[in-house]
Amino acid sequence: MKIKRVNSESIKLHKNTEVKLKTKGNILEVQFFAGVNKKCPIQNISKDKYIDKETGEIKERKKSENRYQSPKSVRKSINKLMDLIRCNATETIHCK
Repeated sequence: MKIKRVNSESIKLHKNTEVKLKTKGNILEVQFFAGVNKKCPIQNISKDKYIDKETGEIKERKKSENRYQSPKSVRKSINKLMDLIRCNATETIHCK
C-alpha cells in the first residue's frame, strides 16, 4: 500500500464510493475501498478446522507459535499505536 499526501481539492467522490475516514488529532486519514466482500468464503467447523465453501474441502488452520511469525499482526499493532500517538500529539512543537 502506498501512502501519499494529496490536495483535498483534487479528490472527487461519487455517490456510491465507499471510504473510511479516521481523525487522529491534526491528521485526517481517508481510505478508499475498491470493493467490499459481501460473503465469507469459509465456514468454521471447529477451533482447528474450517470448510472452504467454494471447493467443499475441509482444511486445518495454520497456528503460529508467537505473534512475530505473523508480520501482518505486528503491522496492525504498530498502526494502532501510531494512531494513539497521533491522536494525543496535536501540538507538534512539543513532540520529540
